[in-house]
Amino acid sequence: MLRARALALALVVAAPVSAGELALDDRRALEAVFEAAGLLDPRGGRWVRATAVVRGHDGFATEAEVEVEGWADAGVARPGRLVLLDLREVLVVPDTALIPTDFEVALDRALGRGGAARAAPGAVLAWAAWALRLGHEALAADLVERARARAPQGAIEDLVRAERAWRLLLVAVRAFERRADDEALLAARALAPLGDAADAYGPWRTLLADLERRVREAQEAPRGLVLDEPTVERLVELLEDVVGERTPAGGLDLLGDPTARDLLDAEDAAVPALLDCLERDARLTRTVEVERVRARGLHPVPVRQVAVELLGELLGTSALLEGWSDEPGAVARRARAYWAAHGDAPLEERLRRLLLDAAAPPRARAEASERLSRDPLRAFALRLEGPTAAEAILRAFEQDLGPLALDVAQASPHLAALVALGDERIAPALEAHHDATLRPSLRLELALACEALGAPGPLDRVATQLAAGRLFAGLERLDQEAPIPLTRLVAALARAGRPAADAALLAFAGPGHPLHTVARARVLAFTPLEGDDAWLHHPACLALLRAVLEDERPSGRRYRLVGDRIHASDGEAPTVPAPPPAWLDPAACEGDAASRWCDEAALRLGDLLAGTPRAHPLLRDRDARLADVRRFAARAVPGARRPTLLEAAALGVNAGPWGRPGFIPDLPPLDRAATAADVEAGRAVFHLDGRGRRAPLRLPAMAEVGEAPALVLQAEVDADGALLLGVLTVDALRRVPAAEVTGLRPLPTPEEHAAAAAALVDAALAGDVDAVAAVVFGEEDVSPSARSVARMLQEELQDLSHLTRDELLRWVHGCLRPAPGSGWRMQ
Repeated sequence: MLRARALALALVVAAPVSAGELALDDRRALEAVFEAAGLLDPRGGRWVRATAVVRGHDGFATEAEVEVEGWADAGVARPGRLVLLDLREVLVVPDTALIPTDFEVALDRALGRGGAARAAPGAVLAWAAWALRLGHEALAADLVERARARAPQGAIEDLVRAERAWRLLLVAVRAFERRADDEALLAARALAPLGDAADAYGPWRTLLADLERRVREAQEAPRGLVLDEPTVERLVELLEDVVGERTPAGGLDLLGDPTARDLLDAEDAAVPALLDCLERDARLTRTVEVERVRARGLHPVPVRQVAVELLGELLGTSALLEGWSDEPGAVARRARAYWAAHGDAPLEERLRRLLLDAAAPPRARAEASERLSRDPLRAFALRLEGPTAAEAILRAFEQDLGPLALDVAQASPHLAALVALGDERIAPALEAHHDATLRPSLRLELALACEALGAPGPLDRVATQLAAGRLFAGLERLDQEAPIPLTRLVAALARAGRPAADAALLAFAGPGHPLHTVARARVLAFTPLEGDDAWLHHPACLALLRAVLEDERPSGRRYRLVGDRIHASDGEAPTVPAPPPAWLDPAACEGDAASRWCDEAALRLGDLLAGTPRAHPLLRDRDARLADVRRFAARAVPGARRPTLLEAAALGVNAGPWGRPGFIPDLPPLDRAATAADVEAGRAVFHLDGRGRRAPLRLPAMAEVGEAPALVLQAEVDADGALLLGVLTVDALRRVPAAEVTGLRPLPTPEEHAAAAAALVDAALAGDVDAVAAVVFGEEDVSPSARSVARMLQEELQDLSHLTRDELLRWVHGCLRPAPGSGWRMQ
């Protein structure tokens, strides 16, 4: 009967299942597991399920309901006993709350339907040991086989001990984090027989000692409510309860805890107590670091680590505290000596002394530079004299750079600090360094720093060399060695807006330029790297794309239309499926298409340049559309420019470097009717073969074509008296009859924009809802709904009354946009 049940269960768990018997060595190993790993013997026990409410030992503890399921012996009714839960041990409620359940059903639930393939080998082997004790030998044999498929080299006892140690440590740590110290202590003590197996997962012995201390101290002197302002010494005592926050980068922020912040607010007064803590405190905090290199590793953060981070902030450098985990006493003595020598000076003065100290570690000087340039110290640092803060940072830069200018990485933080400090008096000294050095990466860094500090000469000289293709040695390799500095150079050139910078970026489009390949890869990147948007902030990227429109070689990317999603892949890296753009008709598409570089250039040009005809590799007429894109690019790219704030508003796009599309064709309104030559040269949208005349409409204007916002660049009356408009939308530049547009109004001038913003601010501050409505809706007699909107806007602006009028005016000016027809809207 027992064999039949075993075979039936095995078939439920996974089929097909071997009905063979266990090998003698496996049988002995499974039997030995109970003593070696401390597994509870299931014979005479019951498989039960219950809900236990677990509490910590003090009034600050949270409560948690824990679902437990496992083996219980006959004496489990006594409170405080342990129940085995999938190799873990937790507190349970009295016997009356235990619900008997079926071990075989639990086994099927845990390991059935492929669960054995996902479960850790040690857990599967524990189930095998229980099955063997209950007489299910065939099932035990099958589970051993499945476990060995995952861990062929491990001994059964070792695998079970390691798995149970990990799960017990996980219970102990999670209970410790939520202040359930009684539960954590029981789990940590259960690790003692498994100590060698648990050592691989973290310092559990230190955790056990800290838990025993906490429970003992809570029993001897329960923590009461503290009403008085805590002293520094009391705050240091409370560091054992610090909880760190995980940062987006995967690290820990220990200084965001309220206790840590209070110690930082105490400033210099906290330093002596924190030095004592560093020297003698062996406690742990409530924060546990998860080891990222291995899948398993838990390390409770010592109180000393919090003290070190706090001291690093208060002293101005953590470099003096290196080695604290190995020799806390020696590090504390070194820090005391530093504090005795410099603790009487303000922090900004201590940092300047560090910068001027040739014997200080380079990392200490780098940290001092960074701290001096960071708010709120920056305002104090700018007042230092003899030497100034910038001169002290420059001296540290020269010290860390060395006579041969070899250690650029060590010196770069000082340049970043000088830029952040913003003291332009130091720019001539940096310019002299730029002209004297021959190292390409250092010249780049210095040119960028000079540009940021108001000295454009070095960057213009770099740009001139780039435009001529005369690169300083090694610059062509910078993209492979350090892509971010080169991207920063491109961003600085794009921002500069000077002739030399523009010429350099435009030169990249030439196939013979040493950086052409790099620029092409960045502009056409399927998945841009961080910061690569800088390559798309200058019209030079359009010139490069225009050249690539002629490249019909395969790009290596494929597009597939699957249902209502487009799947794209470039071999190894498929993208997330995305819905087709609104303009793409799936009925006009192929199901699958290989892309060419000209197709990719057309896609990217449509993303960047307003008016570009739409093209896509999936379209059946993609070659005809590509020809349209080529003709448009020939006329529009040479004079393309960034839209003004008002032009971007008319097109319904965001202004600024990150707006898409980021460029528009440059079509200043003509004072006459357009000719065919004007259209061919990109000066006009259309012509009427000499039979038209310019319409008396102030241009540029704004309107809507259907539901698409449009910028009106040309207006002419034909021989029949019909008004025709040349309009620019995001995806077209075309002639449209005036009857097909709505909301036609001249685009406000910058002066009209500024006047509307000022009127809106004054009306809002005066509480005049009617005046607000008149500005926004462009009419004196407004509807009740419009007046309601105006009231909400007026209240919103009054909520910003903490701003000065000029600050509020700048904010409103940046948000106020003209609406088609009349009036304004806040964006």
